[in-house]
Amino acid sequence: MVKVRVIHRNPEDYVRTKPGDLQKIFRNPDPHLHPFEREREYIRALNAVKLQKMFAKPLLFAMEGHRDGVKCMTRGKAQVAALWTGSCNGEIGEWNLASRKKVSKVFQAHDGFIRGLCVSPKDKHLLSGGDDRKIKMWPLFSPSSSLSTLDVTQLQLKTSIALSSAMEGEEEEDEDEDGQEQTMPALIDQT
Repeated sequence: MVKVRVIHRNPEDYVRTKPGDLQKIFRNPDPHLHPFEREREYIRALNAVKLQKMFAKPLLFAMEGHRDGVKCMTRGKAQVAALWTGSCNGEIGEWNLASRKKVSKVFQAHDGFIRGLCVSPKDKHLLSGGDDRKIKMWPLFSPSSSLSTLDVTQLQLKTSIALSSAMEGEEEEDEDEDGQEQTMPALIDQT
């Protein structure tokens, strides 16, 4: 005689009773079927600790003043606490990191994105390059008026420019008729 065994399952164990319920996933806890489970758990725990440390103190302070997102920023070379930011709507802002405050009013510098900022080695001039295909030099003692503008439309720049205040550590300086020196850094990267 042949014995017949019947598999009997309770539908409540594997069928959803409501449409919003989750499907039950069956898992075999046998350690021989999961040889790297301890390693995976160790990596998960390590990642959780890293994320917890990273999000414990995410920000020291917030600098408010731009109406759009900040695209680029640069620090001062002589004044380490000085920071200048360029936004996506063409505004430049100056900040003091030591006092955590805005130094000067955010002013309109370019039409469109500001793609690059740099400061002269002695913190006398700020250079900015933007989507309007102009490189502008601003005196830092009165930044709302541009000292000089270089139009770079003939260079056929794609999206970004990199400005440097000196090539190989040396600065090019010219004196105008008043005896004041003017600095225009070199355009070193055109991509």
